Amino acid sequence: MKSGLISCILLLLVCAVSTAAQDLQEIYDSAKEALLDADPKKAFRLVAEAKALVEDDPRLDPNGMFSRRLLPQIERYAETMQQLLTKLEELAVQGNVSIEWPDLPASAEAVQQYAAIAKEKSEQLLASRSRLLAETDLPSEYREALRQSLPYRQIDRAVSTGIVEQLTRRFVGITSALVDSLKGVNRRYANLYKALEKAKKTPAVSQTEISKLNEQLVQVTRERDKLLQTFAKMLQADVGEDVKPVTRALERQNLETIFTNTLNSEIKYLRSIKEVDRQTYQNLLKGYERLESYNKIFVNTGVAKDKSEQLRELKASIDQLKVTGRRPSPMLFFILLGIVLTVGFLILFRLASKKTTPAGTGTHNAAGHAKH
Repeated sequence: MKSGLISCILLLLVCAVSTAAQDLQEIYDSAKEALLDADPKKAFRLVAEAKALVEDDPRLDPNGMFSRRLLPQIERYAETMQQLLTKLEELAVQGNVSIEWPDLPASAEAVQQYAAIAKEKSEQLLASRSRLLAETDLPSEYREALRQSLPYRQIDRAVSTGIVEQLTRRFVGITSALVDSLKGVNRRYANLYKALEKAKKTPAVSQTEISKLNEQLVQVTRERDKLLQTFAKMLQADVGEDVKPVTRALERQNLETIFTNTLNSEIKYLRSIKEVDRQTYQNLLKGYERLESYNKIFVNTGVAKDKSEQLRELKASIDQLKVTGRRPSPMLFFILLGIVLTVGFLILFRLASKKTTPAGTGTHNAAGHAKH
């Protein structure tokens, strides 16, 4: 009876030790899983739990494999991972620090320079992150775990969103000033157009004053074209794959409405005049071609819908103008050239005919004179 009881107690002890040893192995495996989840704090906690089990019952680790090798190794990995996560967090914060932008005038060159600054900032962040992982002695599976960590992904967001958003805000400031200028030019254009229409209907206004208003209107048109050209060049120089900062900035500034108003005012002005000189006509055609090119750029970049219908109206308004001092048509030139060549050929033919006489005529006359 006593021996049976002792056997039961020993069996229970063996089972308890076996269960505790199994628990130790599971805790160790869980600590490794924690590192694979880039959670070094959890790994530290599990290692501490495993060490406490061994301290309470050294029989769980009879050869010291856990206490001397496996658990310290997990601790080292967890410590290294924690240090790397801290450095990655610091890099993520740097990615969100405001960039010091130089003060450049609005132009395609400014777009390229600002984009280069943003690109350099992004590349520096990514290079620093790559160096951190390359220089560590962590096993590859734990390095891969760091690539899935929150600080690592925050750096990706800082590059793809944070820096691009800073660049967008910079371009919003630039384009806002340009758009305000364009709005001001459009107001001046509208006021000059009204003044011109009023002057044409007022007999007391001299032709000189009307010509002066026309010249001012032409000058304002040039200013407007220059601003639109700047927008087009900035959009063509825009950077980014998914998000283009200049495009985003101009979408916020509602460039489409301003471009629509520009075309409408041009059409309205052209319909109010009947004739222009040859040089003005050529300038109007060139202006139309530029507006057509701006439309293509605005449509391709998504800042405005296609304005082809308005452009056709604009072209029709130019075509209906009477052009004074028009150059002779090419057909008339060729007709005149043909007449000149024909007359020249006839004159040459007559001259050649006079120089050529019958071979015996001169001899016969000479003989007749000799008889006399």
